[in-house]
Amino acid sequence: MTQIEPKNKVGVKDRFKLLLSRFAKSESDSHTPVSTNWIKRVFNRTKRIFAEVVSVVLTVSLILLSSLTFLMNRENVDLAFFKPHYEQWFSDAFDGRSTNIEKYSARWLEDRRAAEITAENINIIGEDEAQQTIDLVKGEFVFFDGFRERPSLQALTIDGGALTLLRTHEKVIKLGLGTPQTFEKVAPLWTSGADREKNTGGGKLLQSLKTITVKNATIFVIGEMNTVDWELTNIDGQFAFDGQFLSIESTGDISTPEENAPFNVSVRTSVDRSEFDGQLEIEKIKPLHVAPKSGPYTIIGNLDALVDLKASVSFVAGQVDDLEIHFAAGTGKLKTGKTFKPFDEAQINAAYNAESQNVQITKALIRSLALNLDAVGELTNIGNPRIGFGAAPVSYKIALGKSRLNPGIKFDGPFAIDSGEIQGQIDLKNKTFVFDQLDLDFGDFQTNMSAKLVAMDNPIFKSIIANGTIDGQMVPEDVLLFWPNKFALGARNWIERSIKSADLKNFEFVVAIDESDIRSGQVANDHLNLQFDVENADVQYMTRMPWLRDASGRGVLQGNRADFFLSTGNVDELIVEKGSVSIPRLSPKGGDFTIELNGEGAAAEMLRITNNPPFEFANRFEINPADIGGQGKVVLKVTRPLLEFFDQNRILYEIVGNFTNVSLPVGVGDFKLNNGQLELQADRNRISIKGPINVGKWPTNLDWAKPLGEDSGAANFTLRGNIGRDDLDSFGIGLRRHFGGTIGVRLSGAGDGVNVQKVRLFADLFDSELNVGTIWNKQMGEPGSLAGIVETSPDSGIEIDELVLKSQGLDLIGAISIGNDLKLESLDFSTAKIDGFIDAAIQAKPTSDGALSMFLTGNFLNVEPWVDQAFRTQTSAVTAPMRLTASIKELSLGESYQLANASAVFSHDGSVTQQARLKGDTENGALIAEISRDANSQNRSVHVEIPDAGRALLTLVSIDSIEGGNLVIDGNLPPVGANGGVTGTVTLTDFKLVRAPAFAQILSLASLTGLADTLGGSGLAFTKLESKFGLENGVLKVRDTHASGPALGLTIDGDVGISAKTMDMNGVLVPSYTANSLLGDIPLLGDIVVGKKGEGMFALNYSIKGPFASTQVTVNPLSALTPGFLRRIFDVKRDDIKDDTVKDLIEEQKQEN
Repeated sequence: MTQIEPKNKVGVKDRFKLLLSRFAKSESDSHTPVSTNWIKRVFNRTKRIFAEVVSVVLTVSLILLSSLTFLMNRENVDLAFFKPHYEQWFSDAFDGRSTNIEKYSARWLEDRRAAEITAENINIIGEDEAQQTIDLVKGEFVFFDGFRERPSLQALTIDGGALTLLRTHEKVIKLGLGTPQTFEKVAPLWTSGADREKNTGGGKLLQSLKTITVKNATIFVIGEMNTVDWELTNIDGQFAFDGQFLSIESTGDISTPEENAPFNVSVRTSVDRSEFDGQLEIEKIKPLHVAPKSGPYTIIGNLDALVDLKASVSFVAGQVDDLEIHFAAGTGKLKTGKTFKPFDEAQINAAYNAESQNVQITKALIRSLALNLDAVGELTNIGNPRIGFGAAPVSYKIALGKSRLNPGIKFDGPFAIDSGEIQGQIDLKNKTFVFDQLDLDFGDFQTNMSAKLVAMDNPIFKSIIANGTIDGQMVPEDVLLFWPNKFALGARNWIERSIKSADLKNFEFVVAIDESDIRSGQVANDHLNLQFDVENADVQYMTRMPWLRDASGRGVLQGNRADFFLSTGNVDELIVEKGSVSIPRLSPKGGDFTIELNGEGAAAEMLRITNNPPFEFANRFEINPADIGGQGKVVLKVTRPLLEFFDQNRILYEIVGNFTNVSLPVGVGDFKLNNGQLELQADRNRISIKGPINVGKWPTNLDWAKPLGEDSGAANFTLRGNIGRDDLDSFGIGLRRHFGGTIGVRLSGAGDGVNVQKVRLFADLFDSELNVGTIWNKQMGEPGSLAGIVETSPDSGIEIDELVLKSQGLDLIGAISIGNDLKLESLDFSTAKIDGFIDAAIQAKPTSDGALSMFLTGNFLNVEPWVDQAFRTQTSAVTAPMRLTASIKELSLGESYQLANASAVFSHDGSVTQQARLKGDTENGALIAEISRDANSQNRSVHVEIPDAGRALLTLVSIDSIEGGNLVIDGNLPPVGANGGVTGTVTLTDFKLVRAPAFAQILSLASLTGLADTLGGSGLAFTKLESKFGLENGVLKVRDTHASGPALGLTIDGDVGISAKTMDMNGVLVPSYTANSLLGDIPLLGDIVVGKKGEGMFALNYSIKGPFASTQVTVNPLSALTPGFLRRIFDVKRDDIKDDTVKDLIEEQKQEN
């Protein structure tokens, strides 16, 4: 029965046009906001294309052909009447394109008042002769109100043919009959967007269509934007629409390079999408073969394994009523990074729980080399078909089991998770991922954090916000596990290479990374803050230095900067109190970083530790670290590139240290530097040491510096200090009698390391008192200075050159060489001037037997002090072995006794004089004094010749009672090494006795007043005086002394205490000696009448006793009448001079006389 469709009822065609226009509008109208996200659009477009476009367009052309066949087979129908309809249908379907139908037939279905028209082998010819063939088209047309009204197409069956669906780069959708190569030329049926007015008229005929059956069809789906190229073959399906609900039942194969993947689709949905029910099954499909080649969904292609998928979903009143998904993947490969890795299996099972209104993920299992995942969870607020799935944020909650992720070559991986709890929201519309809880248990450590990620249209994130903590304990390998291999490579390599072990804990982090951070690859320092504690760290802070061990502190990562603040640690025996590692730029690589360590320990240990490149201080300065004493605190700062291979000149370092009680194996002789309080500063260009330090016990202040480098030159130093008598005593220099106050000493110079080879000496004598006995002295406050160049050598000792000592009345210029034992090796003064003492050049050096050999050449030398000491104390001023050779133009023996053109030779063994010779000119002749030694007997003899004996005696022994005369002394000294005094004989000729108070008193007592007056006037003349003497222990013994002159003769015997200044003398006065002694020459009679030699017939005995200042003089007047032989009765008995040589000499003299 014919049915008339009400005019106010919306037809199928109009519904389809409405749906199609909505779809097109959503693509073309940029001013209308998209109500759903990309997931909803994919779902809706797929449904519309399949339900609204494919069936409609495939049938349009066949309707026309079927109608034509039907009309031609009706015997009672006027073909002319139907011909306009046929042409119109053809025109509407193909826009004027032609078609060839090989075979067609028709039959009438009376019960449905419908005609069934069948066409076979339909060949559609389009532009450029492009063709498309359809095997079979069968249409059922229902006629209403007779045949004059256009028939209504109710059902359509299609067998074979092809349809192409294309989405262009410009997001324009095109639909047409044919393959991708021909569809636009054969039968372009529909275009979205701006080109929709080009759509064919065939769609106008579809408003009455109820069902479409498709058999053995092929559908091509092409996407230019994401490079999709799908071919769906063997399509069998049925489309049905009853006015309110649209249903689709379809099976087919998805064509792949290996095997076709069968699928089954069942969909039933209301027109307003308030109700929806759908099922999908796909078997044995490899996502690798169907994934887009570009765009965000290329990730699907990372799985190269056969997948089975079963999914069903239903909505009622816009709410999810049922959802179930079963995903299973078999053995294959999974791509991570740029390579595929073995893949074992994957399973995902999810179902909707109506009671809790969420999706329960009952199983999410993945087993592969790249990823192992074991999880369950739930999704809530997943959306509805009206507004689209995921239009609102979807909440999730996931519980992870034991899982593992291998992130590929960008990380060291894999990441192994024991368990985890993750929950948050996914806002697909705004591309936002929120982690309210991200708790992952990695075994030794656990994360406790929240985060928010905002994505852009491409995979790059727009922002990342996170904060939280990491509990437990990490090690450096864990950190490197999560550190991208190519990010901040220098810092990463340094951690991997230099941190042997460490315990990392108490992580706290705040992240606020924005789009600029992500695009530049460098995070702003205030957009990332990660802090953590470090314990038990072993760090190789410099390649060839000892490791920093047991270090503790706190690390801070701020964006593109990293810092580590050390609180404790040690480098061997050096205690590290604090320190830091600062990396101001992590990326790009190659930037510098700085290591700073504050250490405390023994100076020897510090020197040993730094005796490694690049420092090598001990080797540079040739010091054994074990020889260094003291304690110190040091700050070491090293700056170097964050690279493994680089120019070593880029290493910069600074060392600042303070040391106490420092001792160094250098100094002056055996007196080393000690008790130092020194400050050290060093970098790659210079090292300096300064501060107070003692040389032996002498406190000084050291300032030492050395340039560093290949051509750095020698070290420069200054040693300053005030030296006093106690300091000199500590050096073993006994000058206390000659020195008072202090001398400001400055030693400066240069040398290799601490072994300084050359020193410039300067001493300010202003605040000192100096004297050279009675020879010279300087009072405090008077200017004076000592300067010179001191050069040291391990082999030759100390050389002092350019020595200049100047003060008032003092001028010394020369050089001194001192051995390592501080003993003199040589002395050479070109100028030695001391007012009133010397003006000469002096050379001196020790001999092989230990004596000091001296040479004096010059204008003047005053030896009066030594002469006075020799005659006053009978001791020598020389106490050390000495040999002297001198040539002096003027030699002063006393205030009024000088020798011109004097020469002297002197040899002393430290105890006695072995040899001496002095010769010089006086106004009255040459003076000769000589001590010689017999090489065989070791006996020593003395010979002295003195012209003008009066002046000599006055000068030498302060005897002023002799004028003129020539003195000759011959005597002997004890053999070398033997004790004893000087013995000998004295001969004095042609002299006068004057100003002799004691002798004048004798003459007065003897009533020889005339002679006494002569003595007090012009003096008594004597022709000759002879005596033998002995001088020992300060006592002069005079024996057998007799003197004779024209007016008086005398004899003398006695002792004189030179040191005690006493005398005990006695003798005989012989007036008129010449006449009185004539009988003495007669043998036998002379002895009886005259007595011994020097006496006369008439003579007086006398004696002198007592101190020099108060002597007692006595004269015996009776002795004048006593014969000579009886005069002996009054003589004093005295001991002989104990010297055989002298006795023999005396005897020889007697025989000569």
